[in-house]
Amino acid sequence: MKKILIVITLSLLCLLVCSQAKDKDTDKSSDLHFKIRTLDTHCDLPMKMSWYDMGEEHDFGYVDLPRMKKGGLDGEFMAVFIPQGPLDTNGRERAFKNADEIIDLIEKQARAYPQLCRTGKSVEDYLAITGSGRICILTGMENGYPIGKDINKLDYFYNRGARYLTLCHFEDNDICDSSTDEKNPDDRGLSPFGIEVVKRMNGLGMIIDVSHISRKSFFDVLKYSGKPVIASHSCINAIKEHPQNLTDEQLLAIKKNGGVVNIDMVPDQLRYPVEIPEMKAEMDSVLSWLESAGGYEKLNAEQKDYFTRETRRIKLKYPEGVGLVSEFADHIDYVKNLIGIDYVGIGTDFEGGGCLGDCYTVLDIPNITIELIRRGYTKSDIEKIWGGNFLRVFKEVQDTGNKIISSFHYLQPGSFFTPLFLHSQEKRTFSGSFYSVCHR
Repeated sequence: MKKILIVITLSLLCLLVCSQAKDKDTDKSSDLHFKIRTLDTHCDLPMKMSWYDMGEEHDFGYVDLPRMKKGGLDGEFMAVFIPQGPLDTNGRERAFKNADEIIDLIEKQARAYPQLCRTGKSVEDYLAITGSGRICILTGMENGYPIGKDINKLDYFYNRGARYLTLCHFEDNDICDSSTDEKNPDDRGLSPFGIEVVKRMNGLGMIIDVSHISRKSFFDVLKYSGKPVIASHSCINAIKEHPQNLTDEQLLAIKKNGGVVNIDMVPDQLRYPVEIPEMKAEMDSVLSWLESAGGYEKLNAEQKDYFTRETRRIKLKYPEGVGLVSEFADHIDYVKNLIGIDYVGIGTDFEGGGCLGDCYTVLDIPNITIELIRRGYTKSDIEKIWGGNFLRVFKEVQDTGNKIISSFHYLQPGSFFTPLFLHSQEKRTFSGSFYSVCHR
């Protein structure tokens, strides 16, 4: 009996020690997350900025500035998303006006919280702003619909601060064909105007985003672009077949182009569905209500709040039906193994469908770093994934386009890395290997 008690006692002690050791390893991994710079290349928060204050910490939704600070996210590309509409004069003008107003909202909210964030337009701005302890808010455009057929409007949005353009969204537009337009299944690729857009973006120093575009459009872009491209929020077709996901052929082409693939957290693109009947029934009820209300764009502020809270409640109730960080990391592994560590990043698509059971909001993003460390990624690798690879592309594109004059007052001409050392108490650093990534 005594021997049995001794064995049980020793077993419990062993479990306790192992648990404490695991907790210490998790703490170390989390510590690393807060010591490096982290950049997310795609967030759809601006869609609801007309009624949602990003400077307040919310108990619903996915992203706001206080939770970004707590979760250790240093930079965010806010997407100026415009749904595809009619390809006529009225539709194009309405899209232009709506996009312009969304940029106004981003700038207004950023100005309201100067102690938390600043807007940036260049790699130098990003380094300076994050080096000062603030969050850097950058702007990307999702869908070229607001450009219409007027190349001057591309210049206009670039001058307003848009630093990448996702050429199309769910449907074909004047620039190119989409990967998901079932009304026009023939893949025509880039239009003649689209070729002009690609060349003009190269000239401006504006990054071309190939997420959402069709296969032919993708290869047409690489044919006509002399600069690296990005996929701001995409996943891997070899893991989950989906028309928006990238094939091995496309991944190899991006490597040859010198671009970067930023993996998103949209469950439908990450994995095949895990069917939970109770979850499906509750979600179908909410989606039926949404359809009866005319779709998300038709909702008033109170209805949008209800929709957001209900979908959140259901997903948190059934986390196993949403998706896992380990499945997200599988896509990062795939890109790394096929084309190398220098060509993969993170574009969560928070507020646009991106969320996981164990990374539901921006508060949870340290779980990504923890998982990467568990898989054997080094600090240098993780810095590249959390923005370093994207910054390499960003810098090459901006420097070979028109010269950008920094709008951030901390930055002095010619002092590319000076801002990193302006605030000695700031813990976030670049390693030597990350420096080479930015400058190669």
